[in-house]
Amino acid sequence: MNRPASPTVLVLSPDWSKVAWLRDTLADVAVVLDAAEDAEGLLAQLRDLPGAPLLVDCTEAAAPAQSLAEVALASAPRLKVLGLGSYAEPESMVRAMRLKAQDFVRLDAAPQEARKLVQQHLLAAAPAASAKAGAPRWIAVVSAHPGVGASTLALHLAALAAAQRERGRTLLLDFGQPVGDCLAYTATAAKVGFIEALEQLARCDWHYFDHALPLQHGLRILPRHLGEPGEPRLAPASQLLGILRHHFRLVVADVGAGVESALSDQVVQQADRVLVVAEQSLRSVMATQRLLQRLKGLSPDSVGLVVNRVDDGIGLTPAYIAKSLELPLWATLPERRRALVDAANAATLLTKSTPRDPWVRALHPLVERVAPASDAAGHAGPSAAREGLSKWMSWWPAQRMGRGT
Repeated sequence: MNRPASPTVLVLSPDWSKVAWLRDTLADVAVVLDAAEDAEGLLAQLRDLPGAPLLVDCTEAAAPAQSLAEVALASAPRLKVLGLGSYAEPESMVRAMRLKAQDFVRLDAAPQEARKLVQQHLLAAAPAASAKAGAPRWIAVVSAHPGVGASTLALHLAALAAAQRERGRTLLLDFGQPVGDCLAYTATAAKVGFIEALEQLARCDWHYFDHALPLQHGLRILPRHLGEPGEPRLAPASQLLGILRHHFRLVVADVGAGVESALSDQVVQQADRVLVVAEQSLRSVMATQRLLQRLKGLSPDSVGLVVNRVDDGIGLTPAYIAKSLELPLWATLPERRRALVDAANAATLLTKSTPRDPWVRALHPLVERVAPASDAAGHAGPSAAREGLSKWMSWWPAQRMGRGT
């Protein structure tokens, strides 16, 4: 990963307002995730996030959360538990002690006090949290200028990868220009964009994503915005990007032409793999050289070149372009604009309409390189855990208090 992953904390509470308060309070400190609502799901999350503290609601109304925490502690005795409560309800501190909580986060204290306390525990857990390295989970597709097919590549790559994973657990961030290009390609209408989701950050859990993001070709699509464009505040945006990384087994981000905004830079810096798309023209090579100057901070091993619309009759070969840009050549895709346009006009993807097309065949090795199928079963997502809800937890509410869909 190019930028160290943001620390993560899990919050076990039936009250979404507490999650909202923590996400706002810890916006620049950690990604705050809803803990799963069943024992199997929670244990899967803890395996996926080693070292992440579990913040448990210890108020009287959250008895089910405390019971679930006890089950988790029985299976993971080294789990770091922090109690959530207030001095106004002193019994909450007693309940935290019964859970052998290592500290107590006061909901009635100043936000900076809670921030400092959680940060101390995150720093102590940093070696354990950074010990786990997995297969690529976040892929960014960028180009130096419009018109080289970056959005088309991102969409088809995401669809091929989604076919190897659980339905709906691959996300395509449609951040290219024009806005909503991938949505238009798939004739899909979105209910919410990234900017709008930021305004409802407290609600961003599986219930929200399942209902708000359209499902097309086995993947979900999130455009940058639906209404007026704007540049979001970085701390909440980083929080939402972290939530998306955890909730989806694979994120493919169509960043589009250039990396000119702070949000686009965040999306690229999150990536485990960055695909730089160019074509066989001197203009494209020169523009890509300028783009790479802005991407200098990325790990060299994480960046690769894709030359699109390759024509063997053009003297500027993909190998020469890769050498000029000092990038490894990860894929060459043949000129198939007409076939791609025909598929788009039929409201489908070339991977669906003509799976044996030369462009699709050339795309398969790239998918295997950056999003291998071997990783498809490696991440225990909440959806799989939800299918095996523990019977003894059947009284846990299906939706959090006060949270709609």
